[in-house]
Amino acid sequence: MKKILYGTTALVAAGMFVGASQADAAGVKLNLGGYFTGYGAYVDQDDGATDAAVGHRDHTFDTDAEIYFQGETTLENGITVGAFMALETTDGFEGDSGRFDERYIYIEGGWGLLEFGENHGAAVQMAYVAPGAAPNAGLNSPDMLFHTDVGPGRFPVNLNAGTTINGISTARTWNNFADDSQKLNYFTPRISGIQLGLSYTPDTGNVVGNSAPGVEFDTTIGQQSQVWEMSANYVGKVQDVDVGVSWSYLTSDLEANSAAGGFEDRDAFSFGANLGWNGFTLGGSYLTDDTGTSGNADFNSFDIGLQYDMDAWSFSFAYANAEQELVQTIGGANDEDTLDSFELAASYALAAGVTLAGGIQYWEYESGQDGVTQAALAGNGNHDATVFFIGSSLEF
Repeated sequence: MKKILYGTTALVAAGMFVGASQADAAGVKLNLGGYFTGYGAYVDQDDGATDAAVGHRDHTFDTDAEIYFQGETTLENGITVGAFMALETTDGFEGDSGRFDERYIYIEGGWGLLEFGENHGAAVQMAYVAPGAAPNAGLNSPDMLFHTDVGPGRFPVNLNAGTTINGISTARTWNNFADDSQKLNYFTPRISGIQLGLSYTPDTGNVVGNSAPGVEFDTTIGQQSQVWEMSANYVGKVQDVDVGVSWSYLTSDLEANSAAGGFEDRDAFSFGANLGWNGFTLGGSYLTDDTGTSGNADFNSFDIGLQYDMDAWSFSFAYANAEQELVQTIGGANDEDTLDSFELAASYALAAGVTLAGGIQYWEYESGQDGVTQAALAGNGNHDATVFFIGSSLEF
């Protein structure tokens, strides 16, 4: 995805707007920021001979941290130009330690905002999901997962090197299958509370640590490319109620199919909303994704939550559900893997940017594989986990 066209197009476009203007005398200003979040957790989960957690201990420590670097300046005509980079310093659930997982340049003016580089697309940046009081925890694609991951390749468990391609790790309503691959983002100015966003990703395989000089292959079996993201949100107030609503649609082209014809072009749709009133925030979101797989392989997920903020305290309760359609690996009727998850959380702000947090989670996975299939795979596809966690977060 490293194509000079998009970088030069952005620079030329900026030149057309700024003309011969120069940066102010102060030059580009460097800003630093970031966060560090750490939790200790006790986990009570199924750990029988055929369970995913067999042989696993019942407690864990987990951390997640990033450092942000931002250089920005404002030209004499009001155009803002900057660059942003985020360095992952601990791996958390995502396993991205020691690399810049986001790095991009941006140009902003009265005509809107243009971003170029490795960053999330408009669908993620403009989305609303269920609120949660515990930083970096939660149920919807959390940064930290405390119980044993029984997701793709391990669900149902003991699959003899991944007999099935389906499965669930967590609920997911972020419309993000282009992830932070190289892309071009454009956001309109917000007018009457409404903003539109558009993103284009040439190749989803072109991310930090997984790219080569020049153009990328466009014949990779099963890989999605030329991803278009269309998104919109509304931010406003209706009488005494704060309102935020988001919508997104992603579509992409399949590069090459397998001999068996197991893949297709991919499409995904999401919707989310938040309502705020007198310290209460009620919110939720929904996603449906055909996963780019032919046959029965759709992924559907939603979350809903309520949070109450009172002075330095925050309390929240959330529920999230996910369903992954599947084809029986060995025999039987087609069905779906399912996940139901709950979280009760609380946090207390000791000072600006310093938070103590904790909570209780319950996760229930149910396999769509029938008994015959599970027996043949020597695994139990159902899994329950109860998690108690407590920790702190520092933002700077």
